[in-house]
Amino acid sequence: MSISLLILGTILPVYGHQDGCHRWHSCPSDSGSYTCGDKGYCSECPNNNFCYNGQPKSSSSSSSSSSGYSSSSSGQQYTQESISKYTTKIDQLTKENSKLKQENFDLKSQIKQLNKKIDSLNSIIREQLNVILQWIQSK
Repeated sequence: MSISLLILGTILPVYGHQDGCHRWHSCPSDSGSYTCGDKGYCSECPNNNFCYNGQPKSSSSSSSSSSGYSSSSSGQQYTQESISKYTTKIDQLTKENSKLKQENFDLKSQIKQLNKKIDSLNSIIREQLNVILQWIQSK
């Protein structure tokens, strides 16, 4: 029994840390400082020695000396890329929002025009019903 526990105790950490993105942590970190529960994907990991832009780094680029960037400059690059990406997305959503507001305004204007036409038709119908009612009463 104790041998089984010893084997499991040594195999599981190795299994959990076999990829750049660990199976025991959402984001690779030997300290376990990130959210746990992922099945080994980097999609929401910050850039570090194991992940870059949500993808596992290849083993050749995992060290900062081989990639030519220190971890701090890589983090700054990621931040600038993220800011640019999110700024572009915000601009796109702002334009889309303005377009939808204009469409909403146009639809409200059309509804007002249709309501006026309906009121006018209702008035004509009332007049015609009164004429018919008077005709019936005269008979």
